[in-house]
Amino acid sequence: MPSKNAKTPKTVLFVVFPQVKLLDIAGPLQVFSDANDEIENCYEVVVASSGGGDTPTDTVLPVATRALEDCRALVIDTLIISGGEGAYAASQNPDLLDCIRYLVARSRRVGSVCTGAYVLSATGLLEGRRVVTHWNDCAQLQSDFPHICVEMDPIYINDGCFWSSAGVTAGIDMALAMVAEDCGKHVSLALARSLVAYMVRPGGSLSLVRF
Repeated sequence: MPSKNAKTPKTVLFVVFPQVKLLDIAGPLQVFSDANDEIENCYEVVVASSGGGDTPTDTVLPVATRALEDCRALVIDTLIISGGEGAYAASQNPDLLDCIRYLVARSRRVGSVCTGAYVLSATGLLEGRRVVTHWNDCAQLQSDFPHICVEMDPIYINDGCFWSSAGVTAGIDMALAMVAEDCGKHVSLALARSLVAYMVRPGGSLSLVRF
C-alpha cells in the first residue's frame, strides 16, 4: 500500500516530437508513474509537444500530448527530453529550442534519453558538461557539439543538474536513479523489482554492444 504523503507532487515533464521512440517515453514514464504506488502523490507526469495533440512515434501508437507552449507556467521538478529519429529534426527547430531553454530555467533537474541528447545539446546549455547518448550516435554528437564531452560507455551520466542516458532502456536506469535521489534507494529498489529491471545494471553500454 502506498504511504500517505501530503506534499505537492513533483511535476515530471516529458518533451516529445514527431517520430519519437516510444520506449524512450514509456520506460522512464512508467518508473515515475509507478513511484506513486510506493509514495502516494509523489509525481505528476506530463507529456508535451509543440502544438500538442496526438504525436506520431516510431511505432503504430501515437502519444497524446499537451501543448508545450502551455507548460510555461508549470513548476517543473524534472524535465526530460525523449529521443528517437525525430530528435535530429527537433534539434534544428529554433522555436522548440527556445521553449526548452525557457523550461530548463524553470526546472530543478533536466535529463535526456538516448538521442534526446541532440536536442538538449542544441540548446547550448550543455557546453563543458559530460554527456552520453546511444553508443551508435556518440561520435556524431561529439562532432556536431565539440564543446561537450561525450562518453560512450556509461548507462547514464549525472553532471550537476543535467542528466543524460544511453540508448532506449537506459532511460529506465536514469529514472530509477532519479527516484532514488528523490525518495530513497529503497523506493527505487522496490520499483526495479516490480519492473523486473536492474537497480544498478552490471557493465556499461559498450559491454552490451560487444555481447
